[in-house]
Amino acid sequence: EATFENGMEEEAVLKMHSTVAEALSVGKRMNAKACILTHFSQRYPRIPPLREEDSQLPFPVAFAFDFMQVKPQNISRASKLTSALR
Repeated sequence: EATFENGMEEEAVLKMHSTVAEALSVGKRMNAKACILTHFSQRYPRIPPLREEDSQLPFPVAFAFDFMQVKPQNISRASKLTSALR
């Protein structure tokens, strides 16, 4: 769950949510094979931006949207669609 964009860590803590970077950090620490981020705040009209260093993660990162369905074998393909969804 990546409710807040990076730079809003204090607000995320107060509301018991996480930022995009925090969610990706958890994925990295648990040696995830992939990470699909969900639960974005409605304050963002678009997908929250990734940090430059997030492009170097050892797993694909995708952003979910309502009613999205992804098979495990298609997560990497879904991660490549992010730029088109922005």
